[in-house]
Amino acid sequence: MPQTMRKLTRHQPLVIVASGDSITSGNQTSGTANVPPYMPTWPELFIRRLKTRYGHEGIRFYNTAVGGTGSTWGLENADNNITSLDPDLVLIAFGMNDYWSQPVEEYRKNIQGMIAKVRARHPNTEFVLISSMQYDPTYTTDPARRSRLLGYATALKSLTGPGVCLLDMTTITGALYAAKTPKDFLSDPLHPNDFLARWYAQGLVSLFDPEQTSPRPATVPHSRSR
Repeated sequence: MPQTMRKLTRHQPLVIVASGDSITSGNQTSGTANVPPYMPTWPELFIRRLKTRYGHEGIRFYNTAVGGTGSTWGLENADNNITSLDPDLVLIAFGMNDYWSQPVEEYRKNIQGMIAKVRARHPNTEFVLISSMQYDPTYTTDPARRSRLLGYATALKSLTGPGVCLLDMTTITGALYAAKTPKDFLSDPLHPNDFLARWYAQGLVSLFDPEQTSPRPATVPHSRSR
């Protein structure tokens, strides 16, 4: 992410936009629910860390995520919700509402279309594509739905390249759920609790802070909370 890093290190104005579903808007984290410990959403945690890490208060952040939406909505509203904000960096995180019926190739085209729409007006904008966390496997045992969700991560990986990187929360949560239990990380079958929201934030931080270590879920102790 050379353009973003340049602006961070030089303290130049930086606009970051998040687009996604209720996971991105912060549904079910304690701050959004207004219950202790009142933790901010994972995008807000990420922005706070960038500001403190680089001593940069010139970061403007817009969270345009809307609960219940999918990648088709993201594409249809990309110009209003992203392009119009003149972003330098865009976080795109859809999938949890797509996996019910959206074919993997259509999902890929939607995300690719979002990137194209933004870059048509802002060719230097950079993107972090964030694959969805996995849902509680007891929520649905339909193999087609699971296959679609896993396929979305592969589709996003195929879109990476100059100025486009992937935070693979699908793989990370798969490893986390194997190390503990899904319910240790979830506030409900489809949303992260504060603990898992921090993994989202830390994953993003690792992309932009060389002092941080990338998340390594395979090293999580294999102890199961009951």
